[in-house]
This record gives sequence, structure tokens and C-alpha cells, in this order.
Amino acid sequence: MPAFATQAVSPADLEDLCEIRVLAMRPSLERIGRFDDTRARQRLRDQFRPADTQLILVNGQRAGFFCVIREEGGFYLQNLYLVPGMSGQGLGAAVLRQILDQADASGLPVRLEVLIESDAARFYERHGFVQLRQDGVDLFYQRAAAVLQS
Repeated sequence: MPAFATQAVSPADLEDLCEIRVLAMRPSLERIGRFDDTRARQRLRDQFRPADTQLILVNGQRAGFFCVIREEGGFYLQNLYLVPGMSGQGLGAAVLRQILDQADASGLPVRLEVLIESDAARFYERHGFVQLRQDGVDLFYQRAAAVLQS
């Protein structure tokens, strides 16, 4: 697993993040016949929250990004995307572990949603997320906070 660092984003990073999102999601969206470059970019533009978003850096290079929003009663993992070529090396798991450790320390669950038929569903299930429901396009998951022993 490559070592990584995180870094705050600014509004100027938005278009680079849109590119990462499109590159990461394109295979899943094409597989189900729903890829639309414009829509994929606009969805991120519409929900972009720079204060809650972090770049993932490997050797100083942008390897992806994530957005975690603190909500009443938990955290919402809005985005976690890696650039192609960074998947399958343990980077996503290490980043997710950091997010889950923060949630566990707060005693709060983490919610997220993924596209139906996305490889991300299996990834999150391996990390303790349980599917709550689906809406025909997305699967909605939650992972309860782990009980920390003192």
C-alpha cells in the first residue's frame, strides 16, 4: 500500500476533482449504460463542499479525494474516488480506515451511497458497511461505530 497524505482543497480544485470523479466512475456507469460526462461533472459541482473535502496525495501527486460531512447523528461519506491505477493497492482501504477511525473515536456511524453494480459496493461491504436500502440507481449503506475498548 502506498503511503499517503491528505490536503485540504480549495474552490480552485473543483475541475480537477471532477476529472478524478469521471475517470473513477466511468467504467461502472458505462457498464449499466448510464455514463454521461456532463452529468457526472455537474453532480460533483452541485454538491462540492471544499471545507469537508480532502485530496489524497501519494508522492506529492493527486491520487484521489474524499468528502466526509459531519451530520447530526453521524458522518456521511459523500465521495471517495481514486485515480485509475491507484485502485487495488490498498490505498482506498487505508483512507477509509482513517475515516472510520475518526468516526469510531466519536462513537458515530458512517453512511454512504454507491451506484448499483459498482465495484465500490463490495469494497464497502468488506469494511463492515451494511446495505439499508436501494432506490433503483443507488445502494444506501451504513457502518455502525465500533465499540472502542479502553
